[in-house]
Amino acid sequence: DFASTSTSTSTSTLVNEEGSANIQVNIPASFASSSTVTDSATTATEIYTDQTYWEIGATFSNPQPQPLTPDLQKALEANIHPSSSSSSSSSETQQDLGRGVFTTKDWRTVYHTYESPPDNPTLIDPITGHAEYIIDEDDIVGTVPDDLVGVLYRNGPGKFGVDGERVQHVLDADGLLLQITFPPPSSSTSSTSTSPRRSFKFQSRFVQTTALQRETKAKQFLYRSTFGTGRTSGLFTQPKNGLNANPWSQPILDKIIANAFFTDIKNTANTQVISFGNKVLALFEAGLPYEIDPKSLETIGEYDMNGLLPKDKLPVKFSEDGAKSIP
Repeated sequence: DFASTSTSTSTSTLVNEEGSANIQVNIPASFASSSTVTDSATTATEIYTDQTYWEIGATFSNPQPQPLTPDLQKALEANIHPSSSSSSSSSETQQDLGRGVFTTKDWRTVYHTYESPPDNPTLIDPITGHAEYIIDEDDIVGTVPDDLVGVLYRNGPGKFGVDGERVQHVLDADGLLLQITFPPPSSSTSSTSTSPRRSFKFQSRFVQTTALQRETKAKQFLYRSTFGTGRTSGLFTQPKNGLNANPWSQPILDKIIANAFFTDIKNTANTQVISFGNKVLALFEAGLPYEIDPKSLETIGEYDMNGLLPKDKLPVKFSEDGAKSIP
């Protein structure tokens, strides 16, 4: 969700060193019509005089624009980071914001687990992440080029925990594969139509790694993850606040007891998806690729490149001379 300031824009063209224009940037009218700002202390109120479009933009889950929360409204008026306008003890300073600091709390706020929207609760299967539907070109804002034909695959963190317990960091989440199929324009379209209308198929699934299946069955974390998620000892009461809430603050003693001699890093298969050797592979830096059915997105299993990549070891290691090699 983004707070928008204006839908009326002017266009600025950026040119490369040879002088040819190649990028167009839409500038909000409130900027385009205002004089140059030279005082760094100028407040947002002086820059934005029209608050008509101070709202949270529409999203899939909320198709209508929403009013700003009190914290966002206050932050815009005072030209400060939203967390600084609240009573939170972890508020970021404007100086930190200027350095591009993005806190762990920010990550948890903007990344939610992949699930059905409230107005369509059966759209996405909560176990497999499977969803499938058709997108008509008439419903798309903009134009899809006629020569854009093929299949687009995307992969990234999508399932943010197990049995109501959220991962400690979004990059510890299980992989989610997305697929959009772009068919060729229909040759049966009337000759009077210069731009045939098309329909595009969307599909999604979680990568069903061995670790994900085991944890789903056990209803708890069973592995150590790269960014802090890990097993628990069972000696402490562990609240389960939900996959979109802040995770449990696991005591240090519990982390040590549960994970000190356990070095098996979870393969989340959430890093990349590639087409290689006539196969679609979901990747993870510290584990084997997972082969994916290119049509259904169902997980086939780990792929060791016909025995070239060893199981239970890092697929890539350093040789004696320091160069990377595949064992």
